Amino acid sequence: MRRFGSKVTIIHRSDRLLGREDDDVTEALAGLFIDEGIDAVLNARVLGVSGKSGNSVTVTFEQDGREKILVGTHLLVATGRRQTQRTLDWNWPASS
Repeated sequence: MRRFGSKVTIIHRSDRLLGREDDDVTEALAGLFIDEGIDAVLNARVLGVSGKSGNSVTVTFEQDGREKILVGTHLLVATGRRQTQRTLDWNWPASS
């Protein structure tokens, strides 16, 4: 969405993006975000969300012991992923 003129901010609870990947992959993604003008707020814990996506949304979060507020018009929430191969009836071994 950044390329369409929207300001994009990612709020992430860990100290780096893609925590399970190698450092070089994480650093490459961070560099890509910088090049694209995407802000990444790391080590953040969301405290609350108010408003309605598409109108006005306020996200309150804590970072480095300080409470901060981010205001925007849209909110996309991504909470992680879970393996679904079993539900697709593939014969792949399940990972733990």
